[in-house]
Amino acid sequence: MKHAFEVTYGGLHSKEDLNTNMAMLERTLGTKLTKEILENIHRQDNFFVSKNDSTTVAFENVTDKTDAIIHVTTRYEVNGTTEEKEEQAKTYSQVYTLHYNLLNKRVLSYENERLVQN
Repeated sequence: MKHAFEVTYGGLHSKEDLNTNMAMLERTLGTKLTKEILENIHRQDNFFVSKNDSTTVAFENVTDKTDAIIHVTTRYEVNGTTEEKEEQAKTYSQVYTLHYNLLNKRVLSYENERLVQN
């Protein structure tokens, strides 16, 4: 799980990187969450996230292995989001709350919030 978030928020810099990691991302995060993240981090051939500063995964007290609550916080740097002009690098954090089936290793549902750091 941690590796998938580190790859999506900092490890994808080209279509080749995306193709190499796509199966792992969909297997770990599910198709819906993977698609949503990818829509936010790239447009066509432009990948906006330059590096992952940190990713933390924390489990709430697991009483039901078929619906565990997992909190993921990932902090990453963005170096510009337009082709015409690169913006000053900004640091963002994404905070995810996942409902996760530990037995089937599947994301059941999720919520997320993006925070601007600078």
